[in-house]
Amino acid sequence: MNRNIFTLLFVLILGSASMQAQSAAFGIKGGANFSNLTGSQTDMQFITAYHLGGLVEVNLLDFISIQPELLYSLQGANSKAINEKINLHYASLPLIFKVYFLEELSIEAGPQFSVLISDNVENSKVNRTDSSFAAGLGFKLTEHLFLQGRYLFGLTEISKNSETKNQLIQLSAGYKF
Repeated sequence: MNRNIFTLLFVLILGSASMQAQSAAFGIKGGANFSNLTGSQTDMQFITAYHLGGLVEVNLLDFISIQPELLYSLQGANSKAINEKINLHYASLPLIFKVYFLEELSIEAGPQFSVLISDNVENSKVNRTDSSFAAGLGFKLTEHLFLQGRYLFGLTEISKNSETKNQLIQLSAGYKF
């Protein structure tokens, strides 16, 4: 079911972007992830990882746009209990709504849907899908270069065996063509 929703959203986003190609900007981005797992497990610590991928920003109005992205994102945490780093590799699809308060500054928010590509958890019971909500700021340095900062908090548990959810601070730099 979640895969069908993920596929449908991706097709709708690509379709809307192609219909409005004259007001769309394609780009690439990458940056640092400061990731943790929160919830019933209190022995977790942040890890530093990374994300990279592509995006399309489609202008809906002069000051409002939507920015679907397709990212590879490494997330996880350090577990003090088992003295091991938990790595969760995701293909993520953020659907970010942007409101520009200044020509250079935007407030960003929206859902993120992710599919687990791989993990290093022994006898893995990690859910194959994850949902989060993202909120943050974007800043245009030039017509092509931009910076973004987001906080993402998990909406779904990463495993059926625990009440643990993803938590992520994401700092990005990118280039729009």
